[in-house]
Amino acid sequence: MPAAKGGRGDGQGADRAAHGPPRSEPGALGGHRGGGRGPQAVPARRAGAPGPGALPLTSVDPLAAVRAEFAAGLAARIETLRAALHRLERGFRSEDAQALYRAAHSLTGTAASFGAEGLAHVAGDLEDLARGWLERGVALPEEWTAAAAAVGELDLAAREYRATVQSGSARSSAARLAVVGELSSLINAAVDMREIFQGAIQKVQRVLDFRRASVVLIDEAATHYYVHTLYDRARDGFVPGEAMFPVEQGVTGQAIREGRPIRVDSLPGTEGILLQEGKRVSAMIVPLHVGDRVIGALNFGHESEGHYTEEDLDWAVVLGRQIETSLYYSKLLSTIAQQREALAREHATVQAQRNQLEALIDASDAAIMLVGPDHRIAYANAEMATLVGIPREAVLGASLESLQRFFAGSFVEPAALAAQGEALTGEATLHDRVDLGFPRRAVYQRVVAPVRDRGGAPLGHIVLYRNVTHEVAVERAKSEFVSVVSHELRTPMTSVKTSLSLLLAGAAGPLESAPRELLEIALRNADRLIRLVNDLLDLSRLEAGRMEFRLEPVSLEDSVAAGL
Repeated sequence: MPAAKGGRGDGQGADRAAHGPPRSEPGALGGHRGGGRGPQAVPARRAGAPGPGALPLTSVDPLAAVRAEFAAGLAARIETLRAALHRLERGFRSEDAQALYRAAHSLTGTAASFGAEGLAHVAGDLEDLARGWLERGVALPEEWTAAAAAVGELDLAAREYRATVQSGSARSSAARLAVVGELSSLINAAVDMREIFQGAIQKVQRVLDFRRASVVLIDEAATHYYVHTLYDRARDGFVPGEAMFPVEQGVTGQAIREGRPIRVDSLPGTEGILLQEGKRVSAMIVPLHVGDRVIGALNFGHESEGHYTEEDLDWAVVLGRQIETSLYYSKLLSTIAQQREALAREHATVQAQRNQLEALIDASDAAIMLVGPDHRIAYANAEMATLVGIPREAVLGASLESLQRFFAGSFVEPAALAAQGEALTGEATLHDRVDLGFPRRAVYQRVVAPVRDRGGAPLGHIVLYRNVTHEVAVERAKSEFVSVVSHELRTPMTSVKTSLSLLLAGAAGPLESAPRELLEIALRNADRLIRLVNDLLDLSRLEAGRMEFRLEPVSLEDSVAAGL
């Protein structure tokens, strides 16, 4: 049959029997051409007796027939529960609630006895709801939703149980269960989605007959789905598939929209499955979930009508569940890997910043250490270790108390160490100069200050010692120079002032107005120089701590005038 309109040839027409033509007029179950019949779902064929080539299991389960009978009757049991729930939704009656409770209670016990834990768990939830309705005589609105969801979960649980208790050949059951186990191992072996899909299809083809198998995924807009992985037996393996189909069209779109598996026994054949016009094919579509969201579907197609049974669909659902688990863990592992990489990058960035900060501190000529809130040394550079007199490795992590004992013998004035201890336990900043006698006699500028992060949380205290012996010597020399120069200038300036005063007083005879004016200017400047010399001497006394102050009120006007 020719390719459907809108397709991309044989490679892209993968499962058009299930998908419907890409972006064409919507049909009930997917578009088709020609005068053939539309898609038809017919009753499933029951699996027959094992063929002559069937291999028996090593041991026969004596309850196999009973389990098969229980599995076969699950649909009727679930329908009884659904009917009772529908009657209750139309109007609450205790008789219907009692019927729902009895049916759920019976299914709970029977399922548990046959090891159908999933069925027993969901039926038990429904039993609890019905018991509550009987006790209260009313059902809450949210309980209707929970009950309807429970019935839907029972359908899925029943499919899974029937897939494990098939009435077909022992070889088929054992082989299919083995494939389920292999798919479970795929969870730990694969992370990439394409690897998961291809691995699953390769394993499934050993126990399920199909011409084509594909995995389709929904796009980000959730309006179309596309063929992600496509296997074609006639083309000896996986082939490229890039076709896109509207979610609103085709059987696959229906399975995705409704979130439930679909088996169709009769679909119009296309070039994706058959080349002969008028032939019809069969297909199974199982939606794939990650969490509560349908992300795509698993499709199987065969050249014959009615090829797949209800048991095949049950088993395909189990396969879908295994693939979903693989997808969940692949996404989880991918997320964990991304988080791990992000943390590694963040750690590397923080470590690089820490290394840069430590390099800057180590390059400083000051002795620096950080004392943590636990009063232990969080960091200390080499200069601090030298100042304390012990190896740097011994300083890092040491308690503040032990380090203070090493410091004790270094201070010329013991009170200076006590001031440091007080600053390390408080919030005030200590900024002073101290004399140390170890490792050599020197004067240090000391700073002890609290450190906080950007949020204001305390990180501890920083302690800094910088050798300022040279600066102190320079300051002392400067002060001494100023003092000496001031004294040396003061004596001759006093003589100059005295001489000028005598001349102005007429000691050398009468003065003309012009010479007198010049002498007065010289006297005023001499007084100014003497005041400057006196100020320099006062500054020297202030720096040396020898200035005595006598505080008293003064006139602001006189002070301003004197300054001018």
